Amino acid sequence: MAVTDGSHAKKVREELLSQNALFGMGNPLLDISAVVDKDFLDKYGLKPNDQILAEDKHKEMFDEIAKKSKVEYHAGGSTQNSVKIAQVGSPPQVELAEK
Repeated sequence: MAVTDGSHAKKVREELLSQNALFGMGNPLLDISAVVDKDFLDKYGLKPNDQILAEDKHKEMFDEIAKKSKVEYHAGGSTQNSVKIAQVGSPPQVELAEK
């Protein structure tokens, strides 16, 4: 039976703790950006250069905006945005998993 002073286990533990680990958990959002005219804004009660949390009254707006405009979709949410910012200044092994 081998007797150990625990130095190997300590070294492994220190090595694991020295690696960067980042975990974020939150509610994802989908940002939709498009250039639209004033009539479109008025139809849905929107303001220029504003943001909303979509409600049932906005459902038909998504089909209309996709047909009439060039739409850009961006994954967002405060947690995801924070993790992305942290990722910029982190070592290369930090990864962002998105679903």
